[in-house]
Amino acid sequence: MQKTTKGIINGNTIQLRENLGWRDGDEVELVVTRSVPSGKGGDGWKRCAGLLASQWSESDDQILAELARERQ
Repeated sequence: MQKTTKGIINGNTIQLRENLGWRDGDEVELVVTRSVPSGKGGDGWKRCAGLLASQWSESDDQILAELARERQ
């Protein structure tokens, strides 16, 4: 039997978004393809942008400004 579903990787574990209805211990063969959720292509940086906001400093702003000047 073949079934297509999506999941989320967490280390070496893939958590499926739905119950396949198969028994625990059933042997499976995986073909894994990376997918982009619809409407979110290329937005990964936006989801992560605030991750370090509480640790951001004025010094970090100065470093980024200097990098931008060097690139110009």
